[in-house]
Amino acid sequence: VRLLGVCVSVLLAGGGFASCNKRDVPTSKLKTEEAEASQVTTVCSEEITKKPEVTEATEKPEESEKPEKPEKPEKPEKPEKPEKPATEELIYRLRSDGNYEVIGVLSDDLTEVVIPATYKGKAVTSIEDSAFSWCTGLTSITIPNSVTSIGEGAFHNCQSLTEITIPDGVTGIASWTFDGCKALTDVTIGKSVTRIEQHAFHACKKLTDIRFSEGVTGISSRAFSDCTGLASITVEEGNSTLHSSGNCLIETSSKALLLGCKNSVIPTDGSVTSIAELAFNGCISLNSITVPNSVTSIGYQAFGGCNGLTSITLPFVGAAQEGSEHTHFGYIFGAKTP
Repeated sequence: VRLLGVCVSVLLAGGGFASCNKRDVPTSKLKTEEAEASQVTTVCSEEITKKPEVTEATEKPEESEKPEKPEKPEKPEKPEKPEKPATEELIYRLRSDGNYEVIGVLSDDLTEVVIPATYKGKAVTSIEDSAFSWCTGLTSITIPNSVTSIGEGAFHNCQSLTEITIPDGVTGIASWTFDGCKALTDVTIGKSVTRIEQHAFHACKKLTDIRFSEGVTGISSRAFSDCTGLASITVEEGNSTLHSSGNCLIETSSKALLLGCKNSVIPTDGSVTSIAELAFNGCISLNSITVPNSVTSIGYQAFGGCNGLTSITLPFVGAAQEGSEHTHFGYIFGAKTP
């Protein structure tokens, strides 16, 4: 206690140790106490300048923390749709190359068909002619990428079929393949398809737009005949044979307009010099059309069946400019004689 009192006195008085006591102290004892006080002063100074350690008793009570908002549980990812099982009612035939082809169905009442990529350990590579012809209740069909060939009339008169994706392995669309598919609205043509034959999409009346891949190089003049609802025609960039302009399908090198629709506007930049036969056949919603002066020939029945046409502007009458035959007005509408 005495030492602590000396420490405080020294600090408060700011002077020597002897002056802190009121009574007389022998000099020898005073020196001894001064030495002791000096040590105490040093120790006490260090203790005073030190920050007191915080103990559990002296700790400032923590402010009550606000409860954290519970994190919203993450939405579970949608599981990938499992592959649909293959349709059991399909009829197969072993080909000479060791692969299988689908040649028909056991029931005409099927509404959905899934063709497998393999059957009995062998690849399924083709669909035979008329394999699904007259399956009028069929609304959906899944064709695997293993299929490289689709026969003529394979889906003829599948009146309820609404969409179709032609695999990338298929190189051509045969004649009458989708003839009479009057509910068909969406067609995806594979990248390997190079040619579309006549009547391939004949009378697909609800088909509104068609997009040709960069690989398509040829199309029959009757491939889309009587597609009365067709409104949009486009060709993917990179196609060196065909291009589209004004909703017209044009063969680039020959400058022939191969296919038109109800929204077509024939370009006037000289990129069209002829209109193929049946190019606008069955476009019942086509109201007016102007054929530019660059056109020098128009094919037979190019505007046949355009029953809604109220105005047409022509650079000449008949089949060709300065032609010697088929010079009558009705030729381009289907009249062979005046």
